Amino acid sequence: MFFKKLKVTLCLVFLIFSSLIFSEEKPSPPSLEQQSREMCHFFYFKIVSLYDFMSLERGRHMHEDLRDIPFVWANILIRSWELLDAYQELEAVMMDKVGGTGNILIAQEKKCNQKFKKTFNEEEINYLYENLPQHKIAAESDWDEIEYFYQVEGMEEFLVEMVTLGKNNSYQRKLTKFIGSNKFNDYIEDQWDKILTKHGHPPETGGVVFKKIDDQSKMPDCPKSKRVPWSYCIGKISYPDGSYYKGPFLSGAFHGEGFFDFNDGATYRGKFQHQFRNGQGTLVYPDGEKYSGSWVNGVANGYGTHFYEDGRIYEGEWKNDKWHGVGVLTFKKGKKYEGDFVNFRYEGKGKLTLESGMIYEGEFKNDAPHGMGKSKELDGSTYSGEWKRGKRHGKGNFQSKDGSVYSGMWAENKTSGKGVLIFSSGLKCTGNWTSSLSSKDLDCLSEDNKTSYKGGMSFGLRSGVGVFKENDCVYEGNWVSDRIHGMGKLICADSSYVGEFSFGARLKGLQIYEDGSSYEGEFDLDEQQGYGVMYYANGSKYDGQWADGNAQGLGTFTTKSGTSYFGMWSSGKRYGEFEITKPNGSIQKCKYSSNKDPVCEGN
Repeated sequence: MFFKKLKVTLCLVFLIFSSLIFSEEKPSPPSLEQQSREMCHFFYFKIVSLYDFMSLERGRHMHEDLRDIPFVWANILIRSWELLDAYQELEAVMMDKVGGTGNILIAQEKKCNQKFKKTFNEEEINYLYENLPQHKIAAESDWDEIEYFYQVEGMEEFLVEMVTLGKNNSYQRKLTKFIGSNKFNDYIEDQWDKILTKHGHPPETGGVVFKKIDDQSKMPDCPKSKRVPWSYCIGKISYPDGSYYKGPFLSGAFHGEGFFDFNDGATYRGKFQHQFRNGQGTLVYPDGEKYSGSWVNGVANGYGTHFYEDGRIYEGEWKNDKWHGVGVLTFKKGKKYEGDFVNFRYEGKGKLTLESGMIYEGEFKNDAPHGMGKSKELDGSTYSGEWKRGKRHGKGNFQSKDGSVYSGMWAENKTSGKGVLIFSSGLKCTGNWTSSLSSKDLDCLSEDNKTSYKGGMSFGLRSGVGVFKENDCVYEGNWVSDRIHGMGKLICADSSYVGEFSFGARLKGLQIYEDGSSYEGEFDLDEQQGYGVMYYANGSKYDGQWADGNAQGLGTFTTKSGTSYFGMWSSGKRYGEFEITKPNGSIQKCKYSSNKDPVCEGN
């Protein structure tokens, strides 16, 4: 069981990277000591201490850092065997006595030699040494050539002791501390930099030197055998799940303009580099969605367009398969966002158009207006100022469709705090506002100082109780929706009215005129209408029905001297039969007609 596990470990290590180079010619057999040392290097330093694997890991990470290349490229270079000799040199550097671990390994090497010579006799040592493979172990099948290792008597005890030798002891602790030191790491990094340059990977190339593929049409078909990684050829690889790739290869990896058909129905056609989608390409999903654009290491990066199943279209910059950068997102029903994205979200500066017709342009955070921005509604009203989580919040200016402008504080989309509202008429209102342009106590004044208002307001309209002054008139009373409505008092230089109003017009009350006359009764559109009593300046009065500002219908007119006329009136004139009562109580009946003198009884 131990040998089987060890074999698997050896296989994994050597399949990644391992080599043993021996001279084709053997002019003279090495001494037993030399053979023992060579075998110890193989069994202890390569297998137990895993210097092959250590050089592989350290080299790959240093390759990334020194040449600024992604992990996947460094890995591709390892799998392509292109840097096999370079990694052998790195392993030797790590174990040398100049700046490597060689001086610390002397004692362990001595113990290994002693144990090896003690465990195996001279004949077995010669046998093991002479049968070492004379080429690089690069494939699993090559391990058939060293099956004899597991057949030599005493091999199990030897390997167990070698593993024990590599465990915690004073030498191992010293070795571990040294390998983690800056001195060791600086040394191997400096040497690795020189080795990479020596093997054709200088800094100015970015560390990746691949043959340029100019014309894929001239590439030959890949060979049927896959033991040697395919390079600079066109081939097809099918997988057990039904997916397949067809296109050019480089060092066994997809590289060039190719096609990949996934087992779920998705397809990709475009550029590949080192096994991954890199460059321009189009990925069509099983549900019909499609991305066409730039790829980096298998994910959308750069500029591209994605058509979604629900009708959305995103065109712009991508990072790691996400909308990231500047782009345009269009929705099926007309909604549209143009601007900055961060991880699929509106973030930064942009322009949002909604289905309602509202347009917002400014700063965004987490898919919502946030920061400074301005909006315009379909009716023409606009807002410019601060936003928070998609709502007007902070200081801002709002202009309504009628031209009125509010400048002040907002909270949760509503006016809140100090602010100034300027109407299109020029009236300027200052005060503390609550939600929806409302306030109970405002001071308003026009630019020419001829118009003022002090009182309440709701939704930007005068409401509640207020005092309004304009020219030579003062109104004090109730307001509804910016109009005089309810009980109030209107006093002007030439007249006054006290009573009830209906949306700016007198309804029922007492009107005193400039000449001293007065009317008390009902109105319609500011004219006497219905029942009312007019007291004239000369002392006479009319008590009765009115229409359009004139006596109309049944009514009584009484002169200053006391004579009264009772009857029907038409457009302010007597018409038809009248009963005339004198001051002495006598009664006379007369009949009035248009453009004719009255006809009275007794005449």
